[in-house]
Amino acid sequence: MAAGLLWILDASINITMEPFRAFVADKLNADQRTTGFVMQSFFIGLGATFAGWLPLAFRRFGVSGNTDSGIPLTLKYAFQLGAAAFLLAVIWTVFTTKEYPPEDMEAFEQMRREKKGLAAGLTEIITALREMPKRCGNSRRADLHLAGTLLHVVILRAGGCAPRLWRGRSAV
Repeated sequence: MAAGLLWILDASINITMEPFRAFVADKLNADQRTTGFVMQSFFIGLGATFAGWLPLAFRRFGVSGNTDSGIPLTLKYAFQLGAAAFLLAVIWTVFTTKEYPPEDMEAFEQMRREKKGLAAGLTEIITALREMPKRCGNSRRADLHLAGTLLHVVILRAGGCAPRLWRGRSAV
């Protein structure tokens, strides 16, 4: 169960963060992009660190107990706070960011007409994968290795950690 939820969480984060990565590239000048991506990665890491400490912070503030299914309340509240913060960040971005139309609207509309349908979408994905720089392909293999390592940690190691860290019962 925990491994499946971790995969869903990872996929959700990747799906929701991709537009923000493109957002940085679209909004910054070419000479500012590296700094923009570094800052974005820094704040993502800072948020992940804060989220990792939330269950401990809740426990120190006196939150205890488990849900009916055995999930520690500290973990439940940490996820709820993280979800609310993420949702607020997305809403803030949507309502405060101005979107600029393409410079050549005619060419943009013609491209949209030409690339309609499932077959065109699959062709575009396959072409992009084929033309992907080798460095990106290596990154994807590293991501798969990391996912396998995390799965190993969750399945084989979390059983002993959960009771000690969050005073809950093991998920395994």
